[in-house]
Parts: sequence; structure tokens; C-alpha cells
Amino acid sequence: MAVTINVVGTTSIDETPDLQQDDISLSYFQTNHASALAAINAALAADTLTVADAIEIAGDENVDITLTNATSPVQGLGFVALDSNGQNPAPVDGLDSGQQTLDGNEIFLYTDPNNDNVLLGREGSGTTADSGGQIVFAVYLEEVTDQNNVITGGQLWTVLFEPLAHPVDTDPDDVVTLPDTLGVAATGEQSFSFAGAPAGNNLFMAFGSSADALLVSGTSASHTVNSSKGGGATTLGTDSQDVRAGKGLYFTYVTGMDPSFIAPNLSHQEATTINDIAFTGLQDSDAASLTIVKLTGGTSVSVKLTALTTDVESKGDYFPGLADDTAVTITHVYINGTEVSFTTSGDGVIVSGVHDKDVIKFETDGDHNRVLVENAEAAGSNIHFSIGGFTVDNAVTAAVPVGDHLEFYDDGPANAIADTDGDYTNGAQGVWTTHDPGADGFGSLSMTFDSFQIDSHGTVQTTDANSDFTQTGDFTFDGSITADFNGDGTNEIVDFTLTLDPNNDSYAITVTTPPETVTTFSTDQGSLDAGGPDPVRTLTIGSEDVVFSAVKAGTDPADIKVFLNASEATIQGTATYLSPNQMNVSTAGIGLGDNLFEGNSIAGIDGATTSGGKIDESFVVDPEGTVSSMTVSINNKTNGGYTPSNEDLFYRIYYSDGTVSADHKVVAGDLTVTSSTASFTIGDPSGSNDIDAVQLIMGRGTIKVPTITFTVSTEFSPQPLDLNFTADLFDGDHDSSTDPFSVHLDPATV
Repeated sequence: MAVTINVVGTTSIDETPDLQQDDISLSYFQTNHASALAAINAALAADTLTVADAIEIAGDENVDITLTNATSPVQGLGFVALDSNGQNPAPVDGLDSGQQTLDGNEIFLYTDPNNDNVLLGREGSGTTADSGGQIVFAVYLEEVTDQNNVITGGQLWTVLFEPLAHPVDTDPDDVVTLPDTLGVAATGEQSFSFAGAPAGNNLFMAFGSSADALLVSGTSASHTVNSSKGGGATTLGTDSQDVRAGKGLYFTYVTGMDPSFIAPNLSHQEATTINDIAFTGLQDSDAASLTIVKLTGGTSVSVKLTALTTDVESKGDYFPGLADDTAVTITHVYINGTEVSFTTSGDGVIVSGVHDKDVIKFETDGDHNRVLVENAEAAGSNIHFSIGGFTVDNAVTAAVPVGDHLEFYDDGPANAIADTDGDYTNGAQGVWTTHDPGADGFGSLSMTFDSFQIDSHGTVQTTDANSDFTQTGDFTFDGSITADFNGDGTNEIVDFTLTLDPNNDSYAITVTTPPETVTTFSTDQGSLDAGGPDPVRTLTIGSEDVVFSAVKAGTDPADIKVFLNASEATIQGTATYLSPNQMNVSTAGIGLGDNLFEGNSIAGIDGATTSGGKIDESFVVDPEGTVSSMTVSINNKTNGGYTPSNEDLFYRIYYSDGTVSADHKVVAGDLTVTSSTASFTIGDPSGSNDIDAVQLIMGRGTIKVPTITFTVSTEFSPQPLDLNFTADLFDGDHDSSTDPFSVHLDPATV
């Protein structure tokens, strides 16, 4: 019975950097399997690689392949390519592995030309095989022997240099294997007996099995193959029961032979049609032997042997194909186990002194798959012989698929981001605790802005209406939220930028809050209350009441402070510092008496009355609330406007904290001048709302004040904010690791 190959183990390599599945360390491999390491390194040398360059090595001490039922010792194990039925073993030379690199290039399988125990997975160019392509992985079939150095099985070792593409994106640990068309073959002596050959002559004969057969023919379609028993074992000749001088037989090592034409299924004169020479493959060998029998006409004979390689040329192509075979050099010849000399003749060799029942063995310097055996005696010689048996050395005696026993486990990424706290002003900084894309390398980082919560008002899921979130770089994202952040019933837009830094294992979020808003209202928009003329008048501007009080210029500010924010009636009925002049307030202007604002002829602020009864006029402008500034407009076309060099206009500020500023004279540098007006601003329009009231004093000269404009600044004072994100780290194989995280921002006025 022929040998049986049993694949009993699986070698699983995991692309994950640490040791998983059958992964082993380089040091373990070096220490315990030095011969396997050396064999792999020898195959890698031409590509300037070593096993030390691998990202993972896998294997174990268990035997993966066992051999049973061997009738003769197995000479070797090696990788072969099989057809879709697991038959017709052939050299592995560009076999599609069914796998791809991360770049999408197909990986093709080759055996090392010097060692068919080493399988190399090489990266092709797209879908085109490349025998010089970069090595992606190597698999070594280490032969296991017993104490008598007889091969009993094998172990499989996988060395991975770069990760493979895995098809299941949702499983970071999915498995791919090599195809069933990758097989392991046992080689040994394949002996072919001619027993069962039909008596008589045929165009050809075949022996063995459909998987491994010996095809025998004459040297052309005009010569036959004859069999004879002659009272003993079946022998072969050509055109007669023997091989006569100048004639010969071709022996071709084929696979996939039509079983109908393999003895003993062959009947007399059945194999007479060239189209019946049907086979699908060839088997290579570097040695073969044949037995010379029924020697007649002399005590010894000269035999010519010509080793050849041929292509798969069957049916009508068989005999024409004999002419274009390539010769392979025969290097050694043995008779009955003893090496003998030979003479070169053309493409072959002549072995002389061959006796009856001698076994001639020959070896070639490369593989051959056909040999021509000829009677080399001179023409007319009566020395004849027959061939009684044929053996192919190092022939495949059994082969089984092994691809699905070579597994490659995917490596998924790892990703974890810690929650963090911060505030609106300084943003927040957090830790990107894990961001390992693994062996497949970094693919991309994806982020979603899931929800937010302002103070304790409940979580709000993000929508296109209430937020925006856009990736602007590999690790940068810009977003915004539209919501009521300060509880005033009005939506604001808060912008933020989220940046992750893989180099420093960190991330940061910065916040851009809305700018301060400034609202204005002006005296020319107001309406005067009923009554008058009085020294105190109230102007209503929208919802704001502004009280104007005509006061004596020399009044102590402390007295005025007492009546700030008081009603018109209270001031008029109680205050003792009111001016004898009446307050004149209208949308056309603000002044005293004649709607002008006048001082006496003395520089500075005083209580004197000068020519014409003029005094330093003064009035207090007291809005109902506080403001950030007041802008006083002066008509440039009335009384020549205001000339600081010979006129004196002063103001003092009553602050909301109870303090009062020093008197400030309005100088040229304070004025903003147009063709019709000159204006000056008291306070900062975008500053704090800390002005309670302003007192204007005209120390010298005359001006007309058409309007006073008030500004109120609104600062953005947000409530606490929580932002919730989900990060997806994708590796080069499109696997992802997902981690949600949150950022809390404390309230801050910015």
C-alpha cells in the first residue's frame, strides 16, 4: 500500500505583537529548531531578509503531519500545487494564495528553488504574480524522523513579515488560510510493474494510477509497445517482444492519466489511437532506474539513456512533441548499486557491459520527467533486450491539501481615551491612554460628537440643527453647539476644536465662546414725561427711564450720590442742590433754560455769576440701570461747536460701586469730529456696566448737545457644559476599536 499523509495539526500565527495562538519567540526558535531556522534563512538570503526581521513566528512541538502505510521509506516531504480536486501535484510556482497585502496586492506562492520544504508568499503587482516580489511570509515544513533517520512526519512553522488583509472588518481576530490547492507531498521510489499489460502490441501503454502513471511509447507513431510474459514477469519491447539495435522506448512520468488506458484496464490492441494518450500533468524526478531482462544474442549489451524534460503534450500533440524536448544532463550511473562509467553520446549517455537482470540507475543534475531508453548496439546486431521494470526516484508517492491548516489571525487596534475636565477659558487637556493600531498600522481616526448637556438641563443628542462637527485633519476636529448657554432664552453659538496628539498620548479641547454684545439706546429715541418746565425731567427710551437733573455746578458729589436712581418726584421734592434753571430735554437736544448748555466767562468750575447773569450750568444724567458708556454729541454748527482751547466742558462719573471719578475736562484728543458734530465717549462701550450716572459741567463757553447715546455690554456667562464623543481608531486592515469619552467644562466668564 502506498504511503498515506495525515494532516493532524494546524499552525496558527497571530499578527498581534504579543504571543498568541501558536506564536513563539525568536529566541525559542533559535534554541530549539536551529536547523529549521537555517533552512528558512537560506531561502530568504537572496531577498536580504532573515527570520529576525519577522513580526511574528509560529509553530509548536506537536507533529502536524504523520505518515502511515508506507511500503517503502519516504525520501522527503515538500510543498506542491494541486488541482481543484486535490490531484496532479506540481511545483509551487506562482500559485494564488487567495490572500492580499494591506495595499490590495495579491500574494502568490512559490517554493524555494533549492528547497521545496520552504514556501514563500510573495507580493504581486495587483493581480499579477511576481516571482521577485517582496516576501510577505514563509512557511517551513520540517521533516520529523525516527531513531533510524526514517521520515515519519513533519512540523509546520510560519514566519510572517507583514500583515495580511483580512476581510471581516467587524472582527479584529478573524482568520484566513491558504488555499486547498496548496498541498504537501511525500516523495519516494515509485516502482512500476508491468504486470497486467495485455499481450501483443499497442501504440502506448500506461502503468500505475491516474494520479501517478508511467506512460510508455515507441519513438514515433509508427512504432508500437509490445508486452510479453514468456513464462515469467511481464516485459516490454518495441515493435516486437524486445528492444533491438537502434530502437528505443520513451518512459514519461505523468499525472492525471486517463484510467481507462492504465493496465490492467487495458486490453489487447485497445491503446491504438493517439488521442487516447490523455494526461494532464507531469512529475519531476532527479533519478530513475530500469531493469534489463531477457538479454539475447550476447552476454552484455550497451544501453543509451537520454534524460529529458517535456511539456504537457497529450493526445495529438504527443508524438510531435517528442522532437522539442530539452535534454537534462545525466551525472551518475549505477549498475546494481555500483557506480559505473559511461560514454557521452549526443544528449545522452551510453552504458556498456549491461548484463541480464541488471538494474541501471541514473541521476540527473536537474529534474527530468522523461527518459529515452535505446539499444546502443551497432546496426544489424543480434543482441536484444527487454525492459522488466521501471522505478522513479524522488517521485511524489502521495499528496494532500494542507492550505487550510495554515491559519493567519488578524490583529485589531486598541484605543482608549480618558474623560477630562476643564473650563471655557482654558479648555481641557486629557490623556489618550491607548492608541495602538497594531501590526496592520494606522488607518484613520474617526470621531463622532454624540451629545451634550448644559448644566443639569438633560442630555441633548446632536443633530444638524443644534451642532456641527467636521474632521479637519488626521487628528483634528472642529465643532460647534447652538443652544442657550446662559439661560437668557437666547441661543448662542459656541465653537470648539478637538485635537488628539498620538506622539504625546494626549488630547486637548479649546473653546471659542461668543463675543460680548453691546446694545445702545439714544436720547433721540426717547419720549419725555408730562409736566415741566422743571429742573428734573424723565426721558423714557424703550424700557429704560433716564432722569436728567439740573444741578448747581458746585454741589458736593456726595449729595448727588444720595439721589441716584431715585424717581423724578423724589429728587425734585427733596434734593437741595437743584439749579434754579429748568432742565430742557427733548429729542432735539439737551440743555438748561434755552436748550443750550452754557458756562460763565471764568475758566474752571465755580459758582460765580458773570456778565449777562451766566453761571456754570450742570446736569446729571442718571439711567435706570448701569451702562458701560455714554457718548455725548456736540453740534459743531451752533455757537461754533466746542473749542477746548477757550471753552471748558467737564464730566465726572458716578460708578455703581459708589466711587466718583475726578473731574475730567474734555480736550481735543477726546473728540471725534465730523462736519456737523464733535463727540466724546465716557467709559468703555465693551467694558463692564459699571457707570451709574454722569454729571456734565459747562465751566466756560456755550455748546448744544443734540443727543446722548448709552451703551450696555452683555458678557457671555455660560453654564457648565458636558460634551460626549466616541472615537474609532481604524487600522490598515479597516478593523476598529471604539471608545466613548466625555469632556466637562466648568462655567467661566470670558
